[in-house]
Amino acid sequence: MKKIYESLYPVGYKDTLVSDDFKTMVPYTEIEPLELANPQSQYFDYGENQWKEALTQDVSAKLNLLEKLNQAANSEIEKLVDKVEKQEEETLHTQLAVAEIYEAISGGEK
Repeated sequence: MKKIYESLYPVGYKDTLVSDDFKTMVPYTEIEPLELANPQSQYFDYGENQWKEALTQDVSAKLNLLEKLNQAANSEIEKLVDKVEKQEEETLHTQLAVAEIYEAISGGEK
């Protein structure tokens, strides 16, 4: 088992135990959070791949963090859309093949 950390927005984290072969993807990381007096006063910077203390995070840093999270989420969405489109295409081909077989068996009669 390994421990992974879910980066919460705008600050904080939640740790979870998962199997060793679990694929770690956004918003999770295997990098341990900083040891702070208030451990929830930090955020994960995906650009620098590290935890940072959130003392006075300016608006541009928050926007940058949101943009990175959005890019990662959009990438995952694109992969899922491609997978669904491929499955739909395969389903259509299967349906056409079944229709051709039915037509051949029934002699084209309706």
